[in-house]
Amino acid sequence: MTRRRTKGILFLLVCVVASTVAGAAADLNEVAPFLVFPSVLTETYVGSGVPVETWLSVTNSAETDYTVRVTFIDGTSCQACDFTVSLVASDAEVIVVRDAGANTELTVLSTNQKHSCSATRGFVTVSLEDGMGNTLTDNVLLGEQKVIDYTNGRSFATEAIALQGINGDGDRIYEFDDVEYSKLPRVIALDLVAPNAGAPTEFDAYLTLFTLAFADGDPPLVDCSVTGYDEEENPFSSSVQFGCWTQVDVGAIDTEFYYPNLGAMPPGDDYGWLQLNCRVDADADPDFEIDGGVHGAIQQYAPTGTVLFERAQGSTLDVGAPISWGNAAQQSVTTGDALTLDLE
Repeated sequence: MTRRRTKGILFLLVCVVASTVAGAAADLNEVAPFLVFPSVLTETYVGSGVPVETWLSVTNSAETDYTVRVTFIDGTSCQACDFTVSLVASDAEVIVVRDAGANTELTVLSTNQKHSCSATRGFVTVSLEDGMGNTLTDNVLLGEQKVIDYTNGRSFATEAIALQGINGDGDRIYEFDDVEYSKLPRVIALDLVAPNAGAPTEFDAYLTLFTLAFADGDPPLVDCSVTGYDEEENPFSSSVQFGCWTQVDVGAIDTEFYYPNLGAMPPGDDYGWLQLNCRVDADADPDFEIDGGVHGAIQQYAPTGTVLFERAQGSTLDVGAPISWGNAAQQSVTTGDALTLDLE
């Protein structure tokens, strides 16, 4: 694979990707009427079989009572399972998602209200309503999710991805078009600490991606170019395809994302970042109608005794306890094309 140095251009690109302009795209850490929790699981990571709980926290920042609709979208079938929760003024509700044998149980902690869904992994949306089933676009909600692995003593937290409301029409056909809700970004980026090649159980990084351009139970086709950059901004690229949601080991996308392959010169770099440009075919024809329209997060974890950063830096950092962390994608100031999530 040919590598080239374009540090001046890439520096400008990093600045653009890392910037956020209110109203231009999904704004993290801002209040909104529509939240996406990108990585909702009942078993940890890709095919591990280790049970986990996902805790979803939804905060109403307003001095008005609302209702929110919680929708768990299956990551494979893209089918929606939903219920409503009352959310009083200036308060928060916590919903725990856990394996309940034949199904997944979602429990509202304050009331012990329980709901059952068949999905075991995917993403959850929370949308604002008025108590009569009409959607609202008041910008009042904040959210955070925690995935807790009791078996290995790990957990990570990720902010909910917030999409601002503008002028709603009351139905559950959510239009992210900068008219009803803000558009999603065209480009997203994620920081990466390179896992060790040949030892994926020692230290892994999982990329979680979703789109909102589909109708209930009708998976789209998403194609993303994934460009990695090492510490010297040397680029290397690959691609990934999925439906409405995926969680994939970065090494399964391309072994370039593992140490010691990350970096132009041996022994390779430990740290880099990923840039994603995606397009969506929302109606099963051969054309990709939507540029952008994808968001997500990255989760990284390591077990007890993992040694990080011993290669390039010439020193060791011995992690004496299991660690995990998660970060939502950063986004460019450019916005993707308009898209529609139809959950009616």
